[in-house]
Parts: sequence; structure tokens; C-alpha cells
Amino acid sequence: MALLTIILGVFYGSAALFAATSGILVAISLFIADRAPQNMDFLALHLIIGGLFLAIAFLLAGIAWQMITLSRMVDAGRRVGVPADLGSRVFRLELLLTVAGCGLSGLFGFALYGIASRIDQGFAVFG
Repeated sequence: MALLTIILGVFYGSAALFAATSGILVAISLFIADRAPQNMDFLALHLIIGGLFLAIAFLLAGIAWQMITLSRMVDAGRRVGVPADLGSRVFRLELLLTVAGCGLSGLFGFALYGIASRIDQGFAVFG
């Protein structure tokens, strides 16, 4: 397995972990904050946004898993006789997804920092 595939897995894995943690913290921030609003609208908002973060986490983990599987299939196919063009196209796709994964990892890390600092101040994330 190529080093680029491992890096892709690490970036997408960390982005998925950050997104899942953000989703959980958004959902429970209404219950652990000192000055949380006691309105059903805010509860629904927290649960919907937390669910969206969790859905993004599962999507990112699925992308990483499928790219790792595709890379393994191309490596195994080179021994059997898969066209060389396929390997170069998969390499370019991995390179683009790795750059995107790096950005997403930073973005969700920043979101997680903002959510955690908001909770640390004693407030719910929204409200």
C-alpha cells in the first residue's frame, strides 16, 4: 500500500473523528452547559446539527475506507495486468482527496475547538 494511501487514511480518519466528536459535543452541550436555554426549539437544533456532524463523520470514514480498498485492488491488479492508466488515475484521485482531507481535518479541528471553548465558557453551542 502506498504512503499516500496511508496519509489519506490518517487525514480522513482524523477529520471523521473530529466531526464525530463535534457532533456529540453539540448534541450534549445543551445538557452540560450552565446557562443553557430551556426551549424545545434549541433542543431540536442541537440534535439536528449534532446528527449532521455525525453523518459527515460516517461519510468521511466511508470515503477513506473505499479509497484504501480501491488502492489495494489496483496494487493487486498490477500483478494481474490491469492497465497502467488506471493506477495513475487512482494516484491522482488519492492526491486530490489527500489535499481535501488535510483541509477538512483542519476545518473540523477548528470547529471542535470552537465548540469546546463555547462549552468551557458555560454556554450551549447554540442559544
